[in-house]
This record gives sequence, structure tokens and C-alpha cells, in this order.
Amino acid sequence: MIIATSLICTCIHAVMVWDGMIFQQFGDWLQDKLPAYIHKPAFSCLPCMGLWYGIGAWLMCANADLINNHLLISLVGLPAPSYGLLTSALAVSGINCIILLLISGVRALQGINETNEINAL
Repeated sequence: MIIATSLICTCIHAVMVWDGMIFQQFGDWLQDKLPAYIHKPAFSCLPCMGLWYGIGAWLMCANADLINNHLLISLVGLPAPSYGLLTSALAVSGINCIILLLISGVRALQGINETNEINAL
């Protein structure tokens, strides 16, 4: 669940922030209209997103476990989390930091400036 949540964060971030992506103009508009404490955890800062998306994913899986764990496994293929809320949130945020550093390194090699994303760390 942690890796899947981190990849979902990365996808949302990519389509909203990276140049030329499908929702990049909408992301720019939202960044102009929303305060940083809202748009960063929503889509523009991978480490910030990890905390909140990790909490949300854990809560969804934990609630599904309370309702019907077999339904969650059959629909999503994921068992309910056996680890804590804080572990889930911090693990997703940590993986997102690693992904951000990898993406920034590749872009630096390609000559693309990503000062916005590096400053998020």
C-alpha cells in the first residue's frame, strides 16, 4: 500500500506540475489561486503530499478492514495495513523524497532546471 500510494502521489504531481503535462496549466492556475499550505500537500510538493496521502490511504484501508477485509482484498488486492498510521504517512513521504531526488537528478543530467521542486525539500 505504501509504494502504491507513493506512485499515486508521483503521478498526480507529474500531471499537475511538470511542463507540458495534461493538467499543468490547471496546476499553475491552482498554485496562483491557493495558498501554499493547500496546494503543496494537494499536488505540488511530493514530500508534503506523502504525509497526507499516506494518512488517507491508511484510513481507507483501515476502515475497509473494519467493514469487510475480504472486499478490500478482492477489489484492490491489498490487505488492510498491519502497521500504524504514522508509519504509513512517514514511509510514503520518505519514498516521495527519494523519488523527487531521483527525478531531479535525471533532469539535472538532461539540463532541466527544477529549483522549485528542490526548494520543497
